[in-house]
Amino acid sequence: MGYMAPELLYKNIGNLSHKADVYSFGMMLMEMAG
Repeated sequence: MGYMAPELLYKNIGNLSHKADVYSFGMMLMEMAG
């Protein structure tokens, strides 16, 4: 992967976790609606 600046790594992790949260929230809504 190579060296990455801490702030870039932090931003990437934040984006990934945000997407995961949105995805899991969407799945939860689908289960409740279904």
